[in-house]
Amino acid sequence: MIVLGALYMAWIGFGLVRSSIVVANIDRAGRMPLFTVFRQGLVTCLLNPKAYLFIMAVYPQFLKPQYGSIAGQAAVMGALTVLMQFVIYGSVALMA
Repeated sequence: MIVLGALYMAWIGFGLVRSSIVVANIDRAGRMPLFTVFRQGLVTCLLNPKAYLFIMAVYPQFLKPQYGSIAGQAAVMGALTVLMQFVIYGSVALMA
């Protein structure tokens, strides 16, 4: 199944390379409000199933009952994840 997906993506890429798509009016396009851009990015991010699968696969390995409440440990790990992503992606955004 993965091989078929990769072949399909390669076929789409090959078709795009061969096509004659021209992006000529990009400067004339109107700017979207920042809130709209943020909202679209947030929805895209929250609808990404890979992030949820990663958390469900990796986080339970680090939650130990002998260290206290599982919910508390999960909350701390979630807060650290949010903080680190804010630092990393925030610095990338500032550099861009």
